[in-house]
Amino acid sequence: MGNLACLCEGCHQDKHHTPWQVRQLGDGVLEWTSPAGYTYTEKPPPRVRAEATPNQLITDALARHHRDREQVEQRRRARQREREREQEQHQREREREQRQREREQHQREEERERERRLHLEIEQDIQEWLRHYWTTPEYLAQALLDADDIAHHEPEDHGPDTPARIEPQPQLATAAH
Repeated sequence: MGNLACLCEGCHQDKHHTPWQVRQLGDGVLEWTSPAGYTYTEKPPPRVRAEATPNQLITDALARHHRDREQVEQRRRARQREREREQEQHQREREREQRQREREQHQREEERERERRLHLEIEQDIQEWLRHYWTTPEYLAQALLDADDIAHHEPEDHGPDTPARIEPQPQLATAAH
């Protein structure tokens, strides 16, 4: 019997069918807690005096009714504010996630562009190297000798009669005749 409270229909619905929680503090005082953790305190209506007149009873009942309606409206507004806060928070999270996805996409695009440039530079360096070193007759002759040595697995003789290894030299640009 300790959890009995006099609730209007709207408050009863809030208690049983929404995430709101209600707790009795004693002397009929109820503490309502919103899903976000905000608390609202409701005091019980004043007790009816035995000497009250019918007009006083009607006036008190109307005052309680208006107060109860105001409390229900306050809880409704609090729930609405709570929903709006949650929606704003979800929107901020979605925007933050979208910005993160855009940053990651931009980083991937930059990385691909850096790799493309690096590959292009390497390819240009290789082409330049080939153009300068592999086209000299001395280098080609040495490459043929090296290939022949490798093919026959002959040990290299570094005696006085062995011709010196020819190192490739860069070609110098020659003027057109």
